[in-house]
Amino acid sequence: VAQFNAIANNSGVSIESINVSVAPIQATATSSLVYGYGVSKFDLRVIGSYEAFKSFIQSLETNVRLMDVKSIKLGSMSTAGTGQKTQQNIFNYDLSVETYYQTR
Repeated sequence: VAQFNAIANNSGVSIESINVSVAPIQATATSSLVYGYGVSKFDLRVIGSYEAFKSFIQSLETNVRLMDVKSIKLGSMSTAGTGQKTQQNIFNYDLSVETYYQTR
C-alpha cells in the first residue's frame, strides 16, 4: 500500500480507495531450491489527469516489485446535482493489480 501511495504522489494522481485481498499460496515442486509464491490483489480507484495516470502506470511498470495490471476502467468525474462544472481533464480510474511475493 505504501508503494502505491508513493507512486501516486510522484505521478500526480490521488488514490481514492484501495481494497486488498490475498490469494492462497501457490504450491511448487518438492525441490528445496524452489519456493512457493503468494499473490496479493489490489483494487484501486485513482483520480487525476490522463497525463498523470500515464505516469502512474509507467511507474507501476518499472517498479522493483512485480505488478500485473489486470484491468483498467475509465470514468468521468461527475458533479451531478451539485451545480458545479466538472474539470474536463480529470478522470477516475478503477484498476485491478496483482503483486507477487515469495514464501519460504
